[in-house]
Amino acid sequence: MASQSIPAGAPPGFPKPTNYLPAADLPRALERCRVLLDELLQHEDGWVFAKPVDTYEPGLGDYHSEIRQPMDLGTVRRRLERRRYQNPLCFASDVRRTFRNAMTYNYKGDDVYKSADVLSRIFESGWASISATLQSPPPVAERRARLKDELPRLPVDLQEKAAVIMKDVGG
Repeated sequence: MASQSIPAGAPPGFPKPTNYLPAADLPRALERCRVLLDELLQHEDGWVFAKPVDTYEPGLGDYHSEIRQPMDLGTVRRRLERRRYQNPLCFASDVRRTFRNAMTYNYKGDDVYKSADVLSRIFESGWASISATLQSPPPVAERRARLKDELPRLPVDLQEKAAVIMKDVGG
């Protein structure tokens, strides 16, 4: 889930970090994420993860002391519907967090742990086809060469700033 970072103060016109997915393909990829999420929620055990953990339930009072970043599939769905995910990788991170939290809080023989394990496997299987459509970032040397090719097209004042930034990041 590595993302290239742009140094603070990078001049306008420099490429912003991306998920290496053409903008036109992003809605399609997120739609595939929605279909996968529906599959998880429609699974016979999906209901367990459809809402945030109710810490007022008996025996769950220590949940937030053990789980620092709660997540559930209902929240993932709302974020997806409200277009809060910048890319499919952010979606995958939240789904994985849902199951990781369940498997961290519950013991291995517990029904919730088992359900999380089953749904996690279903997710990873479905995610494989989605992630295969995501492009890998170009190698660092290729990005540097491309940036050097683009440098002369920038206004002179931005060329100077870009040269300083490139020097600072080893380019």
